[in-house]
Amino acid sequence: MPAMDTTPEPFPPAPPTRASVGFRPAHSRQHDPRPLVAVDWSAHSIHITFDGDAVAPLPHMDALLELLDQPHQIVVESTLESFDPHRRRRILDAARTAGHEIYGYRPRHTARARPDGWAKTDANDARIIHALATEQRLPMFPLGDPAPEWVTFRDAVCDQYLRLRLAGRKEDLAAAAADILGPYPTLEPEMGAALGNGRTYSTSALAVLYVAAWHTRSREQFERLLGLHASGYPTVLRSDLHTHHVRHRFNSGRTWQQLRPQLRRARRCLADAFADGCGIDPGRLLGGTPDMVTADPGAAATLTWDRLEEDGEGTGAALPDDDQLAALLAARGPATTAALAAAAGLAARRAPALQLQLQQLARAGRAARTGSRPHQQWYATPAETEASSTAA
Repeated sequence: MPAMDTTPEPFPPAPPTRASVGFRPAHSRQHDPRPLVAVDWSAHSIHITFDGDAVAPLPHMDALLELLDQPHQIVVESTLESFDPHRRRRILDAARTAGHEIYGYRPRHTARARPDGWAKTDANDARIIHALATEQRLPMFPLGDPAPEWVTFRDAVCDQYLRLRLAGRKEDLAAAAADILGPYPTLEPEMGAALGNGRTYSTSALAVLYVAAWHTRSREQFERLLGLHASGYPTVLRSDLHTHHVRHRFNSGRTWQQLRPQLRRARRCLADAFADGCGIDPGRLLGGTPDMVTADPGAAATLTWDRLEEDGEGTGAALPDDDQLAALLAARGPATTAALAAAAGLAARRAPALQLQLQQLARAGRAARTGSRPHQQWYATPAETEASSTAA
């Protein structure tokens, strides 16, 4: 076993108390009789603690698994090995084969649990992780892999953005976003500070936001795709947003708490405009660059994420395809999303998914909406109604 570093760093010697952390008890983590080891992971090393006090550095997770001579519960932030999904899968499999279970939780709780006066170091974070685990104040569940469908979707969107960037289309994407958001001087101060430098828009920020807003169908998907938190999955989208824009805002005194809500607002503005038929499909911008074009230049642009794995419940009746939904609109006339969901035999909880599909139809010019929220109604465009009548 490596030598344990028991020299206290500049922080109070005792683990954080329930009052200092401010979390209510959470009982979603099942009782596990195996001894516990808390791990703070980084791309270059890990720091472990068995008792919440003495901390030892190790080069990587493989070294920890070699060190443990009996089954343990290993508690770590959910971003474990996030830079290499294949390595993450191998570590999870090796741990379970050896009788260990790796529990994870969202990294933001570590930052929230860090009392004033504690230095932000890997050793201190390992102690905080141990305190959070032993007092069971957080939901902690066996760590798994992202859904394969999500990984495929994320990689396809990132691949499209990379090809757009290499083709010199970032400025076109930013200009398309600016056309929707309006001239920079007309933005509210908070929005202007999040999207530019006080004088003009950030090209990288607008290009990334445009592509992410086009392909995602909810705020949660948008934030997950862009990694709008300190430990987000490293992608070309996140890299462009952070490297060329967000870090400069941090240097200007801005924080994630100030920037994230404004990025969400920008996404909402773009998504509403897309639903109304505005904007250009990012994939179409690749059509004029032969060296960058695949067999189907618009294929990646049609990728949208229909649902994230949130629970194990069945989905009920399947969503109608675009043609079926357009025919339903033409037959029923103006109707709310809830009424259309009922007519399609969908459970009420599927209405949000149907709403997203209606927005896709609107982008394609096959549907439109009238009224204001929450009383909006959808109807088929005249051309679509005429086409449905002819087909009948």
